[in-house]
Amino acid sequence: MFCVLSRSPRVLSAVDWGLLGPVRAAPKAGCDVLQVDGCAADVFLFAAKDSAPKDAAELESYCKVQKASEECSRNYVKKCTESVVQGIATIFLDDIKDEIDTRCDPTQDYHKEYLKHVGCMNSVGPGIHKCMRDLVVALDIAAQLPVKQRIGGACW
Repeated sequence: MFCVLSRSPRVLSAVDWGLLGPVRAAPKAGCDVLQVDGCAADVFLFAAKDSAPKDAAELESYCKVQKASEECSRNYVKKCTESVVQGIATIFLDDIKDEIDTRCDPTQDYHKEYLKHVGCMNSVGPGIHKCMRDLVVALDIAAQLPVKQRIGGACW
């Protein structure tokens, strides 16, 4: 499962996760993973906060933030990655964009279902948010391991 995760001040993104694998190119000039961390903070619900937008007005506002975050992440992927990492990250971002676009479109049933169930989602939001923060810590540690140990080190 890929997810964009947040904790202050660092965010773990799909690009970070891709870099945990055996394919890792030398960083390109002008590319710093902290750039995508800043972009990716708001891509997923419960990544940066322990609650999700609870009504149509909050959701509309948050959707703008999410769309900008996804676009910024996508621009980083295009500029700063290549090969397998770029391919995986692009597929990942395509799925994210589709979910955001569908959830944020008031004419879609998915939007209506989100608003119907957001109270239930928020009742477990703090636990999901904590789980994500814990995963970020574990993956940050795994990212520091030698390349051949990263995948195993990320499994906890």
